Amino acid sequence: MGEKFVNYQIRCDLQQDVVHIVEVITRNQAYVSPSKNGWITVYDQTSEEFNYEYIRYFAQELSEKLSTLVFTFIVNRGLNFVYLIYECGEIIDEFDNDIASEEIEKTKNNNSSIRFYGDSRKLLKYCIPSTVLQTVSDFLESCRQRKLEYLGQNAIYELAPLVSIDTNRATIGYSYFEDNNLYIGTEFYIEEAEQFLLVRLHNA
Repeated sequence: MGEKFVNYQIRCDLQQDVVHIVEVITRNQAYVSPSKNGWITVYDQTSEEFNYEYIRYFAQELSEKLSTLVFTFIVNRGLNFVYLIYECGEIIDEFDNDIASEEIEKTKNNNSSIRFYGDSRKLLKYCIPSTVLQTVSDFLESCRQRKLEYLGQNAIYELAPLVSIDTNRATIGYSYFEDNNLYIGTEFYIEEAEQFLLVRLHNA
């Protein structure tokens, strides 16, 4: 479970506010969670076609229209880990371990300018107060170097607690809801799944 998924984590407490935006911007349908730890999760069906232009559009629209912070987590092919951070519609930071690992040797003396490399200082801004910069730097470096413990969703297991996002919500996607019963009694089961709202494209 979890080898291919996309999810959006929105800093917001009002589920209906998110629902109203999602029904306008989705191209098909999506599930919207209730708030937990100040975050609402969206699982959008079309996003799991892995069209990155659409994923960026979706994240930016959520962030801009809700005037808030949005983390997007992407795992593809089991090994590829991507995050995008938008705040009030502006891209703040982005990371893609495939691109970062390829660029390390090319620009060792200018890492901060590499797109998709991740910026530990920017990421630290969103972490829980007890988090230190070295922890964030070590996390990103492990992802860049493709260490075994950071394959795919395992990176999210490390990052989600640092930003107070529920780990179970952050390591699944839309396909989870295709057969939720499959995961009852497993580590992937979300007890509040029945409180997630199914949202369809407005006027579809």
